[in-house]
Amino acid sequence: MTQSRRVPIRSVLAIAETDSRLLWCSRIAKRFAAVGARVDYVLHRNKRNPIAQQQQRIVGKPALPVLTLEQAVDRALSGTYDVVLLGAANKTQMRFRRCLKARIDEENAQRRPVLVTGFWGIVYEGGQESIMARQGCDIVCLNSPNDRTIFANVLDDEGLDPGCLIVTGLSGLGKPGLPSPVRPPRRILFAGQTSVPAKYGEREYLLRRLIEWAEARPDADFTIAPRIRPGEPSTHDERLALSTVMDAGGLTPPRNLHFAYGLIKNFIRHSDMLVTVGSTAALEALWLGLPVAILGDFGLREDYGTHFFIGSGLVTSFDELIAGHVPTPNPAWVHRQGLDPQMQREDVVAKAAALLAQQAESGQPLPWRPDPAVEGRFARYAIYSISHPVTPFHKRIVNLALRRVAGLVVRRQPRAAPSIEASSFTGR
Repeated sequence: MTQSRRVPIRSVLAIAETDSRLLWCSRIAKRFAAVGARVDYVLHRNKRNPIAQQQQRIVGKPALPVLTLEQAVDRALSGTYDVVLLGAANKTQMRFRRCLKARIDEENAQRRPVLVTGFWGIVYEGGQESIMARQGCDIVCLNSPNDRTIFANVLDDEGLDPGCLIVTGLSGLGKPGLPSPVRPPRRILFAGQTSVPAKYGEREYLLRRLIEWAEARPDADFTIAPRIRPGEPSTHDERLALSTVMDAGGLTPPRNLHFAYGLIKNFIRHSDMLVTVGSTAALEALWLGLPVAILGDFGLREDYGTHFFIGSGLVTSFDELIAGHVPTPNPAWVHRQGLDPQMQREDVVAKAAALLAQQAESGQPLPWRPDPAVEGRFARYAIYSISHPVTPFHKRIVNLALRRVAGLVVRRQPRAAPSIEASSFTGR
């Protein structure tokens, strides 16, 4: 068989909407940059676009271009990009592919960029909808063998080729292993989430128990690391910042308990134990060999992501933690989630290069994958069919109805006290 000639990857366009999706793009983009590719970042205009401080923290640039969908397609087809990373919501991904395909057909283009997407955290709900929205891309990066098994079965059931799926591992894990953590742990990190737990009472309970634990361990240092700073935009809205709940509840933390803001990976490497309800940070900590505790105080729930950790050996309670318990992970579960350093991971750069070589040899744009979510065959995978754009009049009606519903929800939310800025992380 004739060996395909190698085609260098010269440039990559990363399109993101929110902070977590920009972070995923940056981590995958680094793999392309390592082989000499230029990486350009743009934001798809969205009410949750990361602000300048978040952009600076993630990609080192505080003023990324903000584009409409049509402008993003124009940029992708400017003739310079070999690969496009799509860090966007399901509906945006489908619309982008539809517009891109229409433009390429209209212009009779001889090439197109390879489309790469993936999952930017633990996949614990909406998996079928998400994989159907993504599978029209050439490459879908997955976090674990377990995810591949689940999603390949979905595609097989729909008569679709699962060849787009590759297991690249949870993005941004870096080199595994840290110096052996101190036992009992003396630097305890709580990884917060924007919407988990969701209720005010649950968040106040969480803080009260952390205070109780810190008071029981005056020899230890406790850090609460919220997902974002109060008021910052994110993929999921944060209506009840933990610092706000602390202030509103009149809670007084001991001197060994403080808040810290920034990228969670910077805190994990300076900790002896990570505690969370269902954050992806738990997987990052496990990869580095850090003890992890998943709080089961709010139940094993799909909407909180705790059900994902069933069988992990990590689910525990505040009562057990305060009594000194340190969970031990189940090795079989760790392997299924792609956290075994010995597990073979697939190379997204090599996969993209092979597709570009195939395109160069054929002299034609890469064939498009069957895309039922875009083609309108499976309406259950979309809010409404994007293959028949809604007219401006109908769009106004839909938006008006959504605003009225949102207004009713907002009026029923408890009024929160003004947020406070807490002390920064010291890494003690």
